[in-house]
Amino acid sequence: MVTRSFNHTGPGQRADFVVPALARRILDVARGQASDVPVGNLDVRRDISDVRDVARAYRLLLERAANDEVERGGIVVNVCSGRSIVIREVAEEFAKLAGVDAVLRVDPQLVRPDDPREIRGDHTLLTRLTGWQPVWTLDQTLSSIWNELSMTRPESVHD
Repeated sequence: MVTRSFNHTGPGQRADFVVPALARRILDVARGQASDVPVGNLDVRRDISDVRDVARAYRLLLERAANDEVERGGIVVNVCSGRSIVIREVAEEFAKLAGVDAVLRVDPQLVRPDDPREIRGDHTLLTRLTGWQPVWTLDQTLSSIWNELSMTRPESVHD
């Protein structure tokens, strides 16, 4: 069995991934350490799951495989939410959580010229094999990330 995992995020993720990077940059604005938020292409759509849902999917798939309930010859299983969101909405939600009107400034170094317009998966096979469905909403995930990040000391935000 091979899993094809789509974007996933959650509390504790390194800041070199898009969701925590946006949160940290908006936190800099909220703390008065920056006047704007450098961003890449905010108009792409991505299928983003909560890492806690992804971990549960892996556990369920491992349990199924341990019980020898997987088709012979191997299968590829998508681990994804099945919906895509415009990255701009992630930035806007963090700005709302921060209580700031963050100015989003496109930084050409953050723009990927070959970025696909949309990446979205289909978790039908995962659901059929395990009964798995996403539990965490994107708003809950972003709130969890924001709450963890905003409780850190300012000097530790860029570690």
